[in-house]
Amino acid sequence: MATVLTPAAAAAFLVFQMTFIPCVATVAAIRQESRSWRWTGASLALMLFVASFLGILIYQVGSLLQ
Repeated sequence: MATVLTPAAAAAFLVFQMTFIPCVATVAAIRQESRSWRWTGASLALMLFVASFLGILIYQVGSLLQ
């Protein structure tokens, strides 16, 4: 695996996976609590944005340190 991913890419992937967890149970709970597909979609979009931002940030910082 070390030949495929650089350490910065591996750290970015790890951060993305740990911050974006859209399992079916989570989506169902958000839908049930909010009673709105709009809020559910907005919540998923926000989680995706935050996870992507953190992953890109970690990758950029890791690339600078290499």
